[in-house]
Amino acid sequence: MSRTIVLGALGLIVLSAASYADQEGANLVRNPGFEVGPDGWDERGRPIVLDQTERFTGRCSCKSVGTKDLKYPDFHWVKSADIPAERNRSYDFSLMVKASFTKGTLSPSVREVDAGNKTITYHRAEALGPGEYDWHRASTHFHSSARAHHFQVYLVMRNVIGTAWYDDVKLVQLRPEPLPKVGDGSAVTFPGSPGELKMRVEEVSEPTEPGITFRVRTTGAVYEIKAEAGLIAGRQRLGADREVVAIRLEPAPGPLRKIRADDSVCVLGNDKLEIGVQCDSLIVIAPGAAATVAIEGRIGGKYSANEGGNVQVIDDRGGVGVYPYAPPGSGVVLEAEQDPGDLAAPGWKCRYALNAGTLVGVSIFPPREFDWERSFRWQLAHTGGYPPDSALRTWSKYVKLVCLHESIWAGGMPVTHTGPYRLLAEDEFRRCVATCDKLGLKLIPYMSAYYYYRPHLDDFLQQLAEKKRTLGFHGIYYDGIYFRDWVKSYELMRRTREMFPAGPIYLHTSWGPPAGTQTIWCPFIDTYADIVLRGEGHATRGRDDPYVRYIAAGYRLSNAIGLMKGNKWDIPYEQQLDVMLGYNGRARLGVYPSKDAAGRYRWPGQDGKLENPWTQHYYPRLQEMEQAWRAGELKL
Repeated sequence: MSRTIVLGALGLIVLSAASYADQEGANLVRNPGFEVGPDGWDERGRPIVLDQTERFTGRCSCKSVGTKDLKYPDFHWVKSADIPAERNRSYDFSLMVKASFTKGTLSPSVREVDAGNKTITYHRAEALGPGEYDWHRASTHFHSSARAHHFQVYLVMRNVIGTAWYDDVKLVQLRPEPLPKVGDGSAVTFPGSPGELKMRVEEVSEPTEPGITFRVRTTGAVYEIKAEAGLIAGRQRLGADREVVAIRLEPAPGPLRKIRADDSVCVLGNDKLEIGVQCDSLIVIAPGAAATVAIEGRIGGKYSANEGGNVQVIDDRGGVGVYPYAPPGSGVVLEAEQDPGDLAAPGWKCRYALNAGTLVGVSIFPPREFDWERSFRWQLAHTGGYPPDSALRTWSKYVKLVCLHESIWAGGMPVTHTGPYRLLAEDEFRRCVATCDKLGLKLIPYMSAYYYYRPHLDDFLQQLAEKKRTLGFHGIYYDGIYFRDWVKSYELMRRTREMFPAGPIYLHTSWGPPAGTQTIWCPFIDTYADIVLRGEGHATRGRDDPYVRYIAAGYRLSNAIGLMKGNKWDIPYEQQLDVMLGYNGRARLGVYPSKDAAGRYRWPGQDGKLENPWTQHYYPRLQEMEQAWRAGELKL
């Protein structure tokens, strides 16, 4: 029996606060300044305390004291009354906070709740660690999900010893941005480019076969589009030559015109619908009015996933994925008719009821050829801090890439990685860059668009470009992308590739788009990276866990170089290395510093020696594989 899933969006808003200055609605919080006593507020296990001495505006503030004797010290709160929510809308949450505490964390948040009174998520304004804080504004922008029913403001203390004061709590709904126009190509084109990656729209033809309006060939796929019949057939080109998916558009859009055709994208459309075939073999369908897109799979999977309306089917030669999308905060929702049936066999089906502003993307993969040369040459050392030259020299015997993790950036706990990014020791960073240049290494610093302190993507990319220009590093390491927003993640990776045309781009996405989980993912996004790390926190079972082959390895999937962070893999590390190599995955060299007896940081290899399972077990096996590949004898 099919079931209907309502799809919206959940995640950080894409616009800055300034862009909403004239779009704010009324404050939805009852008694936001605590001027009407405790009305509309509750403190866990305590009466509300109003402080007339410490206040930001008005007559009083709310005072909350954290002690070790609280009934629930790890989750003590001041909570608002229920606030009605609208689905897939944008909201601005803010409050004034003053605090003095020596232990724990303050975490003012909005709890989003469904119709069954179950928590969907918490939208956190800020996390404050121990310290003295004068009145300041904590805020966040967020989107409600398609399941949102109501909100509650939660002013949370986690093991706090000390006092917090709250005032002027505010939650407002923001007016949506205009939906993309259909008919000029903008609904299905995306910023950025493939850089030097070998992905292109190779040919757009209008063949003479009856009923076929267009044939679009990319590096990884061929789409035959019969517009007047509303039919699209998708064929895989790399790894196998086969039809993998059939798409039916209802109603049929009628004749389409070629709006744009170049190496990056082919756009076909009219005033009813746009179709964009991307260089990475993703086809994006955007209606201008209510329409239905029906998908039928022509292959079955050895690994498959069906989460939140997203469907993915993978076998040992490649696969296909289907990814619906409603613009976050737009107020638009779409419905997916599920279940699609047995995803292990051809013939599975799903249907999406779309509205203007929504999309469906269908990805045929792998999108590009696997880069064998880089898979052997671009071994990577991952470390923290600023390693000494002696350590870099030792590592250079084995690797070509060096990644410096978040500890290079200034900032206090509980978060150091949100930006704006300011180096803890710029002279040390420049030394590392210079030494890497001399040794033929490429230096890759940590940054994260997802965790960036401002949710506007342009702000993050502008800072990245400025840091690249002034500091001279060679690539970038992203710790996470937008967990449930595949369009924003796609734009991020495409624009990053345009900034680093030859790479290296190193991406960690253990939880990622389109559903914010570990078990379904987007090969057309991953392929813009050179190296993709997965597996953090994933309970991986044995040598044959399908997660390793069909998600982490990357080979014949995104065809990026796949790494596995097996911190919850229940086999010894040496076996993990063997399994990854068996699937044509790779492994990073972990060389984090530790403190010696005198409290000084020391890095593995700074004494000229580096003996561990990676250098003694993995690296020799990798060299054997390279020799076999060069001799034409490698069979995978």
